[in-house]
Amino acid sequence: MKRAITFRHIATLCGATALTVVGHSALAQVNEAKQRADQLEQIIVTARKRQENLQEVPMSISAFSEEAIERYNFTKLSDIVGQTPNMTFVSGESGRLNSPVIRGMALIDSRGFDNNVGVFLDGVFVSGRAAQDLGMLDIERVEVVRGPQSALYGRNTFAGAVNFVTKRPTDTLSGKVELSLAEDDYTDATVAVSGPLVPGLLSGRLGVSYLDDSGTYENAGPRSEGGAIDGFLNKAVTGTLLFTPTETLDVFLDLFYSDEHRDSRALELVDNNCGEIVRTRSSLSYDIGQPYYHCGTLPDVKSDKFSLSPEAYSSDGTTTRVALRVNYELGDYTLSSISAYTENESNGYADLDRSQVGAGNYGYAPLALYNAAGRPRVVFPDAPFLPGFVPVSDGVFNTFIGSQGLDQTYWSQELRLDSPSSERLRWSAGLYYFEAKNGQSSDFDVDVSSAVAATGLAPSELAFFLVDPAGGGPLGRLALLHPLLGQPEQMATDLWTASPGRAEQLTLSIERSEQLSVFGSVEFDVTDRLTVTGELRYTDETRSLDDVKDDFFFTIPPGTSNFVEVSHDFFDPRLTVRYSMTDDTMFYASAAHGTRSGGVNGNTNSTQQDILTFDPEENWTYELGMKTSLWENRVQIDGALFYVEWTDAQFRQRLSDSGAALTATTNSTGLTSQGFELSVLARPMDYLTLNAGVGYADATFDDGTLYSGGSALCNLADPANSAFPGLGIDCVLDPSGSGAFFPDMSGLQPRRSGDTTANLAVQYMRPLNADLSWYVRSDANYRSEQPMDEINVAYVPSRTLMNASVGLASEDYDVSIWVKNLTDEEAPDFAQVFQSNLNSFIPLATLVAIPQRRFGITARYRF
Repeated sequence: MKRAITFRHIATLCGATALTVVGHSALAQVNEAKQRADQLEQIIVTARKRQENLQEVPMSISAFSEEAIERYNFTKLSDIVGQTPNMTFVSGESGRLNSPVIRGMALIDSRGFDNNVGVFLDGVFVSGRAAQDLGMLDIERVEVVRGPQSALYGRNTFAGAVNFVTKRPTDTLSGKVELSLAEDDYTDATVAVSGPLVPGLLSGRLGVSYLDDSGTYENAGPRSEGGAIDGFLNKAVTGTLLFTPTETLDVFLDLFYSDEHRDSRALELVDNNCGEIVRTRSSLSYDIGQPYYHCGTLPDVKSDKFSLSPEAYSSDGTTTRVALRVNYELGDYTLSSISAYTENESNGYADLDRSQVGAGNYGYAPLALYNAAGRPRVVFPDAPFLPGFVPVSDGVFNTFIGSQGLDQTYWSQELRLDSPSSERLRWSAGLYYFEAKNGQSSDFDVDVSSAVAATGLAPSELAFFLVDPAGGGPLGRLALLHPLLGQPEQMATDLWTASPGRAEQLTLSIERSEQLSVFGSVEFDVTDRLTVTGELRYTDETRSLDDVKDDFFFTIPPGTSNFVEVSHDFFDPRLTVRYSMTDDTMFYASAAHGTRSGGVNGNTNSTQQDILTFDPEENWTYELGMKTSLWENRVQIDGALFYVEWTDAQFRQRLSDSGAALTATTNSTGLTSQGFELSVLARPMDYLTLNAGVGYADATFDDGTLYSGGSALCNLADPANSAFPGLGIDCVLDPSGSGAFFPDMSGLQPRRSGDTTANLAVQYMRPLNADLSWYVRSDANYRSEQPMDEINVAYVPSRTLMNASVGLASEDYDVSIWVKNLTDEEAPDFAQVFQSNLNSFIPLATLVAIPQRRFGITARYRF
């Protein structure tokens, strides 16, 4: 007979990121209810390549088994954060940002490829932000590890790591069929089957899912025809083959493919209420007297109907992953290999004005007349300067930016050798190679179908202009779109096309990354209760960026490209001391170093190295933790205190160098984050389970941090004072001698980071008879307010989300009725400042609504 797969094998197959939680099936849940109604389950983990009780692992961890995923009704990673202390999630206006945030260490520069939190699927790094909100297809468990894990995890686990572990093939035929139906045309269907293909030699597993969500909001504008908003369509398939030719060799082949479409999220513009413009540039004189910003807490989203262009913020994407895992036992040692390939393509649109109406104050004329008039830069509608000019003020031209069209491929290879786990001295050593190619493009498109219909001419036969209604006459498009370039006479009429989907490509950049790492760990039991662990990773990384095309910033001469390459190498150590005071209480202390890769700035013709490239950002995290089991394992308490010194933080700045791009990623002074997290799991009475947690993270910029990207806030009017006194910002003279004034960010929070999270789940599950149990469950999670911007003037309000379910469970099936967002919370999910109109200097805040209350039913059948 073939041997059983041990926990050590599972850990090896899952890679260095494996934190394995033994799955808790419906049968196990029923048996728990019948046989151990007074005790908590024992959670076994293999994060350190041997079986351990979760309460003995010296790290701050939240782990979710298959049973927990089902009971919480989790469908993707962003659902998990609500039940994880000190963790939030940002997915942006289009749902493509996908940035987990741990301990307040938010992604300050949102334009880069790498997150601060690494996401892994069976030990394989999942890169490409558009693909990181992973679904739960055939998932056995999910683990969230807080704090930097760069020493052994690698690949930008700067603030923590999230690892998804899929189910393994079985020796006997088994499977699951699951169907969820809910309001607003919601269907989620999953089928998974596993079993032997060649008995004793080859087994396989196949999972297929189909999720069609029409969204909970209505698009009520004239072009929508009653369409929904915030919809999502995903089709995915995953498969695994397990080949066991000998007692000492396991070979896994994993395949994954998904195809998804996202509709626009529910977006709402917020009127400005502060910072009246008192004086500005003459070409923008019509903005004088208008409020420039929104101050204070942003309002709730009260409407269930919006008016958005159907194309706005829609996106399409596909993801393909292939992984080969080999696990070979060399006596008491284990040699493992993980080879992986990932390909991700995605593209989406951003509607600048966030409406179906479109931006107004446009004009157009036949291109032949424009050329005959000598291609004038400025045309005055009050004088017949350009025959055939037609001013348009009814806002019929929708303007779209195709942001971050991505074409990404990744290769990775890991080799690792593990010593016997039963020895007093244990060690692990390995090599890791990673290669990536990221193609990123931007498009520009305006729906000019009304002009085409009125003239009968093709878009290429028309010239288009923006109109300044207060002075200056109609201006060439680029004069307002790029006021800092100083080249307003440049017209690019070929960029205008008739409808979204045929947009002209403005920029194209190819980024390449190559990384080689050597890593290892050594653990020694000083005594039966005292253990010391040391971990270290050395990384050498080279990154390059080739700006192939740039018709947006005009930094690349036609027929040429800009190529820049930079290399960095760094060490990431981790030291941990664990002391077991009793069999039920453990204390630990750790110091860990994390690194997030540096890189190259695109779209700049500067020759300054500090503008062309930026350095890695680093942090040292110091942590004290405790884990204890009380009252005969009816209560488990985990707690941790942490202090983070974050240096060389990356965020985009406007640079004073005249050859730089409008903004570029730079390294700031740094930040500090400090706080705690506390989790309690308890069974105070038979059949009743409580799970509670709270996290606090006070993340602030260090003294002396200036926001040069906000120079306009200080320099448009009186350079010695804020141009917008109502904003209440502190402007400081640039110490580099540029003469400019910048907002002072000292003591401010990073945007997208709140300081407090809390969660509570209550479940009562009791047997009805020998085969069937009933349960009722409710959970809630709280997130405190978050700054919308770098200057901490506007805040996304705090929010509390509640869910509930009631159901029946047996060995073979379970059925539940559930409701999400029970209280119909109206606080927005996200907000962002954006210049919403090409012919106005004033930015507006965009709110993104969370899905409304929704009732549904889920049925599962296991065999």
